[in-house]
Amino acid sequence: MWFITGVQVIPAYFESGPIGGTVRAVVGPVPTALLWQLAMGIELRHQRPDSE
Repeated sequence: MWFITGVQVIPAYFESGPIGGTVRAVVGPVPTALLWQLAMGIELRHQRPDSE
């Protein structure tokens, strides 16, 4: 997941330069990856309620 996120950040820098690319990366793929990771944690807890 984080590899795919990193790959998506590269075109953002290529198209928008260093400042715009940073903004596009922070607003786009990185939050999406964080939300996906949180959702997967919820799914694991739902499958095994005894896990922490």
